[in-house]
Amino acid sequence: MSAIDFINDEAMLLDDRRYDDWAGLFTEDCRYWAPYDWYASEPRGSLNVIYDDLNRLQDRVSRLTGGDLHSQDPPSKTARILGHATRIKDAEWNPTGAFDEVWATSFRLSELRREQITEYSGRYTYWLRGSGDDWSIVAKKVQLLGAERPLSNLTFPL
Repeated sequence: MSAIDFINDEAMLLDDRRYDDWAGLFTEDCRYWAPYDWYASEPRGSLNVIYDDLNRLQDRVSRLTGGDLHSQDPPSKTARILGHATRIKDAEWNPTGAFDEVWATSFRLSELRREQITEYSGRYTYWLRGSGDDWSIVAKKVQLLGAERPLSNLTFPL
């Protein structure tokens, strides 16, 4: 499986609400980061919408799958469209864990909840470890257009 196929599969897991499987894609030393400022080059010392390590990410998934998350009652339905993925040679930020490749792709995410569709757009950047059929996510950065504006209910993974 190519890195691009892995990234596409990750998006499908999210849209299929297979959050436990999705969390299993991340390494133990992972970071899941959504900066407030699109141009933030580093999560520490910056305002962040999300900045999770594996424990925090698993806690987030546990709340989503545990059946007692009132902010996701009814649950959101999502559909992601990914743009052309590009391999990045010199990433601006380097997470704490070792990685082999960095990829970026634009995205469009539509959320349906309570008969209302909310649109999100931005860029995903992935720091991946592995090769062939054995990829994992060391870090995922979600640059969300309009993150500095008031955001709706972001209780589902971006």
